[in-house]
Amino acid sequence: MMQSTDDREFWMGIGYMTAGIRFSVTVSKDRKSLNGFKVRRRIYWAKPLPTMSAMACVSKVLDIADMTFKRAWSSNDEVSRFMLMMERLSMLCNIKAAFADQSGMHVFSWVFDNPPPSDYETFVEWAGLFDSEVSASKMLDF
Repeated sequence: MMQSTDDREFWMGIGYMTAGIRFSVTVSKDRKSLNGFKVRRRIYWAKPLPTMSAMACVSKVLDIADMTFKRAWSSNDEVSRFMLMMERLSMLCNIKAAFADQSGMHVFSWVFDNPPPSDYETFVEWAGLFDSEVSASKMLDF
């Protein structure tokens, strides 16, 4: 008798993540930075946090990127791992389109693909493009 893999918990984890995760990008002045600004990226859970049983399902998905469940991920390593996981999952399904936070996902992905430059003049140009992406993303949430 052939045995099939039961991956229901994995797909439930995908559902919890796409419904509960939010994406944030903030730009603030920073005297220590070469261009005078700091860009912070953050992936976090909207309230309320998933239940313990839901966390077990989410952990099955996070295992793909060798990540653990946290309230928020913001380090460069965590963000890179999360985005790599999304790329891998996009081979199975269009996961980016499933996130409830479409505007946040759009801006976050744009910043990930277009990192802010370190010199001031180029940063000002980047900031104009960033503002355009933020404005365009407002139309993505219903």
